Amino acid sequence: MQGHEREQSDQDLWKLQEDEPMEMAAAEVRAKARRYRRESVLVYWVVLGLAPLLLAAFIHNIMRFRDPWLIVGQGFGLATVFCIAWRVVRNGPTRMLPTEPCVHFLRREFEGKRRGLLWVRGCLLLLIPAVLASWWGGGPVAGAKALGVKSPWLLSVLGGSAPLIVIAVLLALVWFAFSKEARRFERELENLRRE
Repeated sequence: MQGHEREQSDQDLWKLQEDEPMEMAAAEVRAKARRYRRESVLVYWVVLGLAPLLLAAFIHNIMRFRDPWLIVGQGFGLATVFCIAWRVVRNGPTRMLPTEPCVHFLRREFEGKRRGLLWVRGCLLLLIPAVLASWWGGGPVAGAKALGVKSPWLLSVLGGSAPLIVIAVLLALVWFAFSKEARRFERELENLRRE
């Protein structure tokens, strides 16, 4: 009889040890869900607050620099910013339903972030005509002169292809950063699906 009780006690202990990692994983999932919910709300309010400021900056530049190429460049830049802002603001921050398990919320959140990043990455293509039109219209030189720069060397550099190359490299880096982040969310999603 004692052997049976001891065996039963060992099985109970074993079951308790098996349940502990699951509780730890559940706590981790809950913490992650809360963190992403707070992040979603923060991103929403930051985008909502920055959109009017960026609109004012674009309108200011259009009024200040009357060159048609600069106006076209600013228009494409404005279109890019508002395409991205619209995507973020349209549905508001992701909300967690009261009866929804945290894992389901995280799946929705990760899938939404992955799709959103890929969509924003596509919107960055609108910056290519914006950059080309602004460069063609002498935007870097006009901006430097408006800031009071009088150095002939710096104005000649800004009038050349250097600003175009720098901005093209920056756009490529941002493109790859968005791709990498989208892949990270895809991996997180796969990890959640396995559990």
